[in-house]
Amino acid sequence: IARAYIGQKGLTQALKTTYSHVTHARNVLGGYQFGLANGRLFSHVSSDAASVLRNKVFNKSGRVNKKELDEAYEEYLGLGVINTSVNVNQFRDMLETGFRGSSPKIDKLKNSAVGDLVLGKPNEIYMASDDFFKIGAYEAELKTLIEASPDADRMMLKREAAKIVSNTMPNYDLIPKGLKAMRAMPFGNFVAFPAEITRTSLMIMKQAANEISSSSSIIRKRGLQRAAGFATTLSGFSLAANASYDYMGFSDEEVEARRVLNSGAFSDGYNLTYFRMENGKVGFINTQYLDSYQSFKAPAQTFLKEMIDGKLKGKELDERLM
Repeated sequence: IARAYIGQKGLTQALKTTYSHVTHARNVLGGYQFGLANGRLFSHVSSDAASVLRNKVFNKSGRVNKKELDEAYEEYLGLGVINTSVNVNQFRDMLETGFRGSSPKIDKLKNSAVGDLVLGKPNEIYMASDDFFKIGAYEAELKTLIEASPDADRMMLKREAAKIVSNTMPNYDLIPKGLKAMRAMPFGNFVAFPAEITRTSLMIMKQAANEISSSSSIIRKRGLQRAAGFATTLSGFSLAANASYDYMGFSDEEVEARRVLNSGAFSDGYNLTYFRMENGKVGFINTQYLDSYQSFKAPAQTFLKEMIDGKLKGKELDERLM
């Protein structure tokens, strides 16, 4: 996916600067999870988004008119669809806090071409991977709204599509200032991300419930897709782990023993996906670190079925979510 929208050469150069292959791949995986959680399998992966972001980051418009791409980028920006990555913006804020009160030499380096290469360009590339999925999600939501209300004002539908994306995908602009300030506390950074996962998870379920109760068959179908996608996202890694237990032939006792042995200060050892290595030894992947919705699974799964059945809506839904 990364190659598709910034090119192999650009991707290689970007990964050689600041962000590792693992970090960037994890960001792309997270972006895909946000789309899947909203019931989109591949429709939020857009070639139009690739062209717009390639033009913005690398100033390469390809066969598309550059002016059109610039205008499209500005429209996405004005609607609040892009440039809202939680991790990138929190990283920027922490850098600014670190640079505050620094020496003139550091300030000069920060504003130089070298500073831009080391800090600016990698930030743009990392942000682009987040924007890529958000643009695709926005265009997909807009298409559904137009199909359901073809005679409605187009700008009104664009704003509604942008609002849905902002509500259901992590957005740094919507994080309260108090949570943003917690990055300076001694017990950890990037605390805003799990908070956004909680907010967007609640909003995904609320959006799905409202759509399911709609009089429009198109919107109702979209709500069912969103609810099914969210349920799949919450259970996907667990299903993969359970499948690996069966594949390896582990008994329940062996699974529990391995869970205890492989747990640690930041992992409870659940959802470990096992595989057989070439040398015959057993290897595993701890999917807890790849699962964007890990912190929200337990409470969400308790009432997903009621929501899909259309029993939760209005005041009752709001009270349950709260």
